Amino acid sequence: MEKEIQKNFIALQKAKSYQLKAERGFAAIVSLLAIMSMSVVFASGFLFVTLRGIEGMQAQTNSIQGYYASEAGIEDAIYRIKNNKNIGTETVVTVGSATATTTIATVGRIKTIIAEGALANATRKVQTELELSADETDFHYGVQVGEGGVEMDQNSTITGSIYSNGNVTGSSGARITGDAWIAGGASPTLDAKWEVQNADLAFGAAVGGSVITTVDSTGDTGEYTSIALGSDGFARISYMDNSNDDLKFARCTNADCTSSVRTAVDTAGEVYEVTSLALDANDFGYISYYHDGNDDQKFTRCTNADCSAKNTTIVESSGNVGDTSAIKIGSDGFARIAYFQDDAGDVKFAQCTNADCTAKNITTVDATNYAGEWLSLALGSNGFARISYHDDTNNELKFIRCTNDDCTNKNITLIDTTNDVGKYNSLVLDASNFAQISYYDASGENLKFVRCTNEDCTSKNITTVDSSGDVGQYSSIALGSDGFARISYYDESNTALKFVRCTNADCTTKNISTVDNAASVGKYTSVTLGSDGFARISYFDDSNDDLKFARCIDNDCTPSQQRLDVAQSFQLATSTASAVRRVSLYIKKVGTPSDITVRIMKDEGGRPGDSGSDVLASGTLSASAVTTNYGWVDISFTTNPTLNPGTTYWIMTDTSLDNNNYWVWGLDSAGGYAQGSAKFSDDWDNGVWSNITGDLDFRVWVGGTDTSLDGVVVEGDVHTHSITNSSVCGDAYYQYIDTNSLNFLNAPTSPTCPTPLTNGTAYPGSIDPPLLGMPISQGNIDKWKTDAQAGGTIAGNYTVSSNVSLGPKEITGDLVMTSNNKILIVTGTIYVQGNIDISNGSTIQCDAGYGANSCVIMADGWIHVSNNGAFSGSGTAGSYLMMLTTLACDGTGATSPDGKACGHHDGAVDVHNQATGVIFYATDGMINLHNGVNITEATAYKLRLDNTATITYDVGLSNVNFSSGPSAGWAISGWKEVQ
Repeated sequence: MEKEIQKNFIALQKAKSYQLKAERGFAAIVSLLAIMSMSVVFASGFLFVTLRGIEGMQAQTNSIQGYYASEAGIEDAIYRIKNNKNIGTETVVTVGSATATTTIATVGRIKTIIAEGALANATRKVQTELELSADETDFHYGVQVGEGGVEMDQNSTITGSIYSNGNVTGSSGARITGDAWIAGGASPTLDAKWEVQNADLAFGAAVGGSVITTVDSTGDTGEYTSIALGSDGFARISYMDNSNDDLKFARCTNADCTSSVRTAVDTAGEVYEVTSLALDANDFGYISYYHDGNDDQKFTRCTNADCSAKNTTIVESSGNVGDTSAIKIGSDGFARIAYFQDDAGDVKFAQCTNADCTAKNITTVDATNYAGEWLSLALGSNGFARISYHDDTNNELKFIRCTNDDCTNKNITLIDTTNDVGKYNSLVLDASNFAQISYYDASGENLKFVRCTNEDCTSKNITTVDSSGDVGQYSSIALGSDGFARISYYDESNTALKFVRCTNADCTTKNISTVDNAASVGKYTSVTLGSDGFARISYFDDSNDDLKFARCIDNDCTPSQQRLDVAQSFQLATSTASAVRRVSLYIKKVGTPSDITVRIMKDEGGRPGDSGSDVLASGTLSASAVTTNYGWVDISFTTNPTLNPGTTYWIMTDTSLDNNNYWVWGLDSAGGYAQGSAKFSDDWDNGVWSNITGDLDFRVWVGGTDTSLDGVVVEGDVHTHSITNSSVCGDAYYQYIDTNSLNFLNAPTSPTCPTPLTNGTAYPGSIDPPLLGMPISQGNIDKWKTDAQAGGTIAGNYTVSSNVSLGPKEITGDLVMTSNNKILIVTGTIYVQGNIDISNGSTIQCDAGYGANSCVIMADGWIHVSNNGAFSGSGTAGSYLMMLTTLACDGTGATSPDGKACGHHDGAVDVHNQATGVIFYATDGMINLHNGVNITEATAYKLRLDNTATITYDVGLSNVNFSSGPSAGWAISGWKEVQ
């Protein structure tokens, strides 16, 4: 029984053992399955992250290719427009695997081109604007003639008004339906002059040193600036908006940042303190900054040009981190950020390992002492970081050279331990990867500079750069192409922005300038250099709480001067008192400045007078008569004062400030004109003038003969010296009038005058009208010749024997259009060195592509139109064809003064048939209109109308734009990425 019990016990023990083994086996299987499940989960997660990363990288690649495709679409459209190729309002261009859809909208003289590049689901848009550059010319009179005057045969008519610098004479039935202005002093004499030009004098702009712009003045904004330049050469600036505790970004859209796109980048909570900016290959911003509300180090990667699209990441949030930071972009395109941990007093470094820095390696680089509140970052050619910083515990400047990517390995060097030094430091590396650092000496209140002579900066040269007062806070450094430092910094003593250009390696020699000394400006400076080698500086205006920007336009960033009013003194060359009729200036323009006032001024102690009583005469220099190349331009005056020999007078120009649109006056830098000098002022009536080294080019015309109206019916008013044998239906302004003309003025009759009749008013003793400059200057003509020559040359005569499009082109011989009913379409300016002969139904018209602009054909010889030659503009209202000749044949001889053969009637232009839609222009010659001819506009040195010839003025001629061709005048006026 006992054995049975023992046997059963053993069996039970075995059963239990089997059960335990089974349970252990089951547990092992369960454990194995759990482990396998977890592995699958982890693997799936890793695979998911990897796939998302690959997907993100592919999306980014597609986006970049889409951007390049959109730029290709823009460039294709520009090429087609500029070269007059066929292009519609919408075009599709294939660029590799991507496509670009380009749309073009034209409004007036502006074409807006938008190209959308697309690859897969990624799209990018780029927009550019083209503006048609054209020369504006104003024809305010049906007839404008020079000193040769007007001869009107029987029953000839000028429908419109007339302005003549010479006599107007008529035969029976000659009529002017508008007003007649006949200037006094015909054929004045060239007297005082200086015509040597070997230098330029710009005016109407801030010149020298720097152009200063307020970029953002909304609220309290502009602290903690950081600047970088895009590939377009225009500034990008990150900064703080203190009013709203926001991070902001400005993209300047021109060189001076007078126009910009400003974006609030981070508005979440209290964003404040130091910003640092870098640009990637797409010119998109990378910005490191501090979130004051949460004590976090933050980073924003802009994904478009204006940073209106972006990705923002908290780089580190442990403790109080980031109230000082500096950013650079590695060769992998990812950010590197050095920053300060305030609660621990440590210098830290983040190596971002993806685009948005959501993955990164963070290293505490220096935890000894309390250090890093002021720091700066640069990357060596090996991609490893260099960091300069201030040790607040010992008041020293220190330097770190990292020897691997994440700066876990590094060498730390004490650079300057003299007194309290190292705050406001800024770091740059030279071509040898040796550091150069600007910094503040708080003990001496000086700006200091160190040039390291090895990689770890264990050997170096230290220089006190500026010790004039309390200077050196907020320093920022860049290196010029000469390898020498450029430093912007704050002058606390004078509350001004200063700049130093070092002229040797250690900055022991240098040029120091005050860039902006407006009240309390210059904190938070950041400097970079443009392609011209000159500085661009962003900084804070503490008085107005504004963000400001300075574009230096010389090496030393010297203070700019507002050279608005410029004057040249002179004395008459004649020994006889004479009336001044006009002056001529040798001048050109930059951009599109407005008309300016030119005055003859009395002298007051060696400078122009400063009150209204010192103004002897005033006139207007027409901007449309000036080109971008030098040329002589005439200015006539509303009065003609008498000038005395031996007395000093001043020719003074009075302009307004426009740094993009201004004037350049020809200058003799040697100052060879013994009877005068040149000066400039920012405002002539404040009496403060500065000397100009040299003399400005000018001509003064005096004297001349009295002019008259004789034998003409004028339905409007008459302004002239003498009126004889004429019927004036309006008012008369004169020095002399004969009895018959005066009687008619007092009691006009019908049908000579239109009804209702009104007695005219006599104004005896009226001042003669001034000589009026011609609407087209020699500078305009020279430019058009250059435009034509740019299209190539046809040697010898060119005969139009079939319908043809032509231009821009220079023809060295004659242009002949005498075959029946042939059509010449002008596709660009045509310059004919010989003569132009048009007859037998031939037609000349501007290409439709000119739109509202007008086209030009010019000749150095005569122009002859007969047998139903026809003309027209482009077909768009406001477009005209101009036929211009420079031939100086005025009807007095068979050859011109330079020996060229004159045309019919010894003139320059001879027209036999109707010619509407065309402007005839003879700068120095006579236009002759035959019996019954009716034309639109005639401007010449002299005009002769045969019996019943008519000129009918078109009001559209008051504002005509001439361009060099339907496409050649298009210039890029803007380029940006859009949403």
